Amino acid sequence: DIPKEEAQRRSAEVLALFELQTKANSNIRELSGGMKRRLMLARALINNPRIIVMDEPTVGLDPQARHLVWRKLSELKSQGVTQLLCTQNMEEAAVLCDRVAIMHQGRILNISAPKDLIQKYAGDMVWEIDVLPETRDTIVRELQSYKLEFEDFDGRIHVFHADSDERIKGLIVSFPGKVRRRTATLEDVFLRLTGRSLIE
Repeated sequence: DIPKEEAQRRSAEVLALFELQTKANSNIRELSGGMKRRLMLARALINNPRIIVMDEPTVGLDPQARHLVWRKLSELKSQGVTQLLCTQNMEEAAVLCDRVAIMHQGRILNISAPKDLIQKYAGDMVWEIDVLPETRDTIVRELQSYKLEFEDFDGRIHVFHADSDERIKGLIVSFPGKVRRRTATLEDVFLRLTGRSLIE
């Protein structure tokens, strides 16, 4: 029910929004997979919705296209458009969402702002230790004696909430094996809540 002239104006706007204006006269079969994905999002905006429901909107996109879509969705959010997003990409959830619901086997395990979930379940930084089989038990006992939160999975130990005490940092760095320190992410939260084993 959009008048023809208005439909044409809006079409041009949403094509430009997703940098598809040069393909305005192309057959959809001529578009790449990434362009088709962007076109689906453009089409969803033609009626100026106040709410958009998306299922993995950037799956299959190359990094440039993914960041373009993230930027445009962030712009829409700043204009008051509510977005409900289902994604397995934890970086995408952290970038786009004000609140995240971590779900597992049909149940919501926790809902909060991404930064709050990260702080609660992982802290600021995560230590990763590639342990040698012969030293694994000793390292685990040491971590337990310091009452540290950690996960031991498949030859690698992840230590959480361990940045507040210099003694703990010294302990971790002293372990035999390869030790890395990195920023905690929403993926750490997801894996802590749902486990690291595959469930089909």
